[in-house]
Amino acid sequence: ALWPPPRRECMEGALPKLQSVIDKLGFRYAQLRIILLAGGLWLADGSELLVINVVSKTVSKEWDLTVTERGSITSSVFFGMFLGSMMSGEVGDVYGRRLPVILSYAGIAVLSVLSVYATGIYSLLFFRSLIGVAMGYGQPSGYAFALEVTPTDFRVLTCCSIIFFFTLGAIFGAGLVYADDASMKNMHWRWMVMMGAIPSVLLGSLAAAFLQESPFYLSGCGRKVEALEVLAAMRKENGLSESESIDFQKPPQVQHEPSRYDVILGPSLLRTTVICCYTCFTVNMCGHGALYAFSQLLPELKSSVSPAGRLLMGLFAEIPGMVFACLVMQYLTRKTGIHMALTGIVLSTSLFLYAAEQSQDCAFCDGLMQVCFCGLRLFSSAGFAVTYCYINEVFPTKARATGNGVCFGAGRVAALVAPFVYEWLTSWTEHSMAFIYFLVFVSGMCLILSCFLEIETAGMALKEAEDEIEPLKA
Repeated sequence: ALWPPPRRECMEGALPKLQSVIDKLGFRYAQLRIILLAGGLWLADGSELLVINVVSKTVSKEWDLTVTERGSITSSVFFGMFLGSMMSGEVGDVYGRRLPVILSYAGIAVLSVLSVYATGIYSLLFFRSLIGVAMGYGQPSGYAFALEVTPTDFRVLTCCSIIFFFTLGAIFGAGLVYADDASMKNMHWRWMVMMGAIPSVLLGSLAAAFLQESPFYLSGCGRKVEALEVLAAMRKENGLSESESIDFQKPPQVQHEPSRYDVILGPSLLRTTVICCYTCFTVNMCGHGALYAFSQLLPELKSSVSPAGRLLMGLFAEIPGMVFACLVMQYLTRKTGIHMALTGIVLSTSLFLYAAEQSQDCAFCDGLMQVCFCGLRLFSSAGFAVTYCYINEVFPTKARATGNGVCFGAGRVAALVAPFVYEWLTSWTEHSMAFIYFLVFVSGMCLILSCFLEIETAGMALKEAEDEIEPLKA
């Protein structure tokens, strides 16, 4: 039998809770299918975001854009993602996890193709903003969906797999860049934007055909019969006998239920929500913001490796970041994982600054800059994995997608302002590394703030009601 043992709340003779039934179903074909189709949104997003970050300079030269207009090309996507994330949480908790995921895939695919026909900066910003809405619309529900069908002992693997999908998408996008122009100076941006939509088309078609609704959502809405039908299908797909019971306790019904925002901003979760929002802000600033910054910086730095080659090396460094996150979350606590990832980000950015300020003719400094760039990508990806896993575990079922939407939205604010912050800091200080100093400050503050998280979720069953949260506080 899988660890952990039967939950203490399952009294002898009583039906198990839904999470216990999910644990008994194991981690097999049904879970892999749902994780791929629901979490695959991150693969599609990784491809889109990498391409638009890299081509912004090419578009700027073609249309003779100002600094602010160039930064807005990337920021418009994240502005849309912020709006989409804030809308998706409520939709995912009211109408189900599946609908936002399907609509997200469709929106990304169609709008990416339409943006190729943009004739100027304003039409491009319009299409890229709508693509951002489509991206943000599906992510909170998709992430919640994937974790809700995953056994407790495999949630770590699921979280890391979803973030790894983003890395795969970014590697696909970087491959397009490398194939088009390794120097990153004369790229055919319309072709790359068109090719970047391929993952959305393929995965969206599969999701529309083979993705069912989340049993946790169905149970929380009082639709137990439908939840049992989904569980029966998962049991069959996993090759288990029909004698394996899938019946479960109905979640307790509350006469005067608080709203979803009252739950995540109530006394039990307010501090956790605020800190999670800032942590999402930080990992997005250090992940997406640094990706934008280095896309501009790498072509200007002298190195024996091409800019596109350096970018690919940094993206491949995210793979050991996933392994690191898996090991930390499996053997330590979620809060420890957050602290370690943030510490790695602070050290990587600080050492990069030291190397960059030295003579660029120094072979050691050149190597140290590449190591630190890879380290920043490694610890940023680990930070995404640990933080997003924690967020999905700490909120109860009723408000899980809403909590995701709010925290993801805070992260999108960081990604939204990052290009402007980079361009403005560089212009104001006339120092190309000013933004990296800013990353050191933001991540250092987050490291301090994360020490005040109250709740540890490692090894805990997903909570179905708010009253199950308070006893978890340290």
